[in-house]
Amino acid sequence: MTLQLDLEKYANSNAVLIQIYINRMVLGASSVTGQMAGSASFSHPRSLLGNYSIAEETLTKLIKQGKFSFLDSAPIMFIQAMERTEAGLTQVEIRALQELGLASGARAVAVYDETGKLLTPNSLPSPVNLKRLKSMLGLTVGVMVLLCLIYVLVFKTVT
Repeated sequence: MTLQLDLEKYANSNAVLIQIYINRMVLGASSVTGQMAGSASFSHPRSLLGNYSIAEETLTKLIKQGKFSFLDSAPIMFIQAMERTEAGLTQVEIRALQELGLASGARAVAVYDETGKLLTPNSLPSPVNLKRLKSMLGLTVGVMVLLCLIYVLVFKTVT
């Protein structure tokens, strides 16, 4: 899938962005102020992901530092490979990154390489804010009631 299709598919979902560099992961999300980074020796000279278990441990720690509660709503994870992608990611690398995200608690994982659109936490989908939606709905209903009252008063005075 393309990035745009994934963004549309997961609109209004809780989402996190993981950017993977050589031996470093950076987490970004709309619920986290700034970015958080975790470092470990999980890369290999020929591959971004050389040691799966160390990478999984690093990502899990990074998610815990971000204080995400996966019990409420598991997020959609957008993983972007930032280095060692000269010829694009192989299917094996994509699958490994997807499994890595799922193992750390994500509901779904979308993987991209850095040659595509650079992702930022602000470009990711965000969950619908129900309080805001409820207040907007209340305001809309209030305005409609007010308009109906004005219509009745105007109509009654005209006839």
